[in-house]
Amino acid sequence: MSLTRQPSWVYTLIAMLPVIVYVMAPTIPDLGLRVVVGGTALLWLVAFSLYAWVRLDEPSREAHKFAWFWGGAPALVVVQLIAVGAIASPIIGEPVAAFVASQARSAATPEAGFFVGVFSAAIVQVLGYGLVWIGWWLSKRSRG
Repeated sequence: MSLTRQPSWVYTLIAMLPVIVYVMAPTIPDLGLRVVVGGTALLWLVAFSLYAWVRLDEPSREAHKFAWFWGGAPALVVVQLIAVGAIASPIIGEPVAAFVASQARSAATPEAGFFVGVFSAAIVQVLGYGLVWIGWWLSKRSRG
C-alpha cells in the first residue's frame, strides 16, 4: 500500500486536532504533564502547519498573506482600541466589565479580564482574516 499526498487543508485539520483536544480536555492536574502535553500539541501544530504551507500553491499562499495583513492586523487594532476605550471611557468600560463578569465564574477578576482579552483578540483576528480571505477569493473568481 502506498501513501498518497493529501491537499493542504487536510494537513491543516491534522495540525489542529491535538490543540483542539488539549483545549477542550479537562484540566490536567499535574503541571509537568500539562506542560509536556501542551508542548507536544504545539510541536504537532507547527510541524503540520508548515507542511500544509509547503503544499499550498502560490495563489493560496498569497490569499493567506493578504488576509492576515489586511484582515487580522486591523482587527487586532480594533481590539486594542476597545481595550484603551475600556480603560479611558466609562461608556465603553462598563459594558466590557459586564461582559468579563458574565464570562467569569464570580466577579470581574484580573484573570478573567486577561482571559477574555486574549481570546477576544484571537477571535476577532480570525474573523477579520476570514472575511478578507473570502473577499480576496471572490475578487479573483469574479474576474473570470
